Amino acid sequence: MLSIHEQIATVTLTATTMTTQLAAQLRDVAEQLQYAEQVSIVIIQATSPHFLPYVEDDGGVGHYAFYNQVTMMLEAWARLPQVIMAVIDGACAQIGLSIACLADLRIGSEATTIAHTGLALGGVAKRFSQLVGKGVAMHVFVGGHVMDAQEAQLRGFLRVEASPQAAVEQLAKQLSAQSKIAMQYTKESILRGSDLTFQQALLHEMDLYMLVQTSHDRLEGVEAYLQKRAPQFKGE
Repeated sequence: MLSIHEQIATVTLTATTMTTQLAAQLRDVAEQLQYAEQVSIVIIQATSPHFLPYVEDDGGVGHYAFYNQVTMMLEAWARLPQVIMAVIDGACAQIGLSIACLADLRIGSEATTIAHTGLALGGVAKRFSQLVGKGVAMHVFVGGHVMDAQEAQLRGFLRVEASPQAAVEQLAKQLSAQSKIAMQYTKESILRGSDLTFQQALLHEMDLYMLVQTSHDRLEGVEAYLQKRAPQFKGE
């Protein structure tokens, strides 16, 4: 499921259905990645034509245990400091949509569809509405609207590419050459800043800016510019 090459970690899903076992595995992967200091980019993708559009159906037996495991898994992924990129091809719904909303960058194809039925779980209602707007989220979650790839791109939820896998790999390679600490602080300023007042967000951004200014990567960036060479960032 998990492979790591230099600064890029790739998580590959081979199932279309979220089960208790899969949720536990994904939680373990997230907890492992949280302490993988060498990793700056996390790619999550699926080998099947779809991105986890189905959930386990046990007829109500162990229902609470299943959703509790899924919630803990999603919380673990939400804590990841790295940039998360999702390759979303085909149908994306249910827990698949919850994971997609946790990604920082989402790339799909013309075959991608976004949908959700049933109760929201793991913060997906809040995250999805923040990404596409409350009105659109209502149509998807309450009205049963299925969003196609072009609409998802228009709403800013998805970037459509002819070959999403290749596009993600190329972008991940480009981002891995940048400062890990700068990317993580930028991600934090966007995610945390959206829940703060404007003045609080300004102060939070200033705090992060000062941390970056005192980092080794900042000095390396200046030296590389003056010496007209490619910077060698260490994430410190």
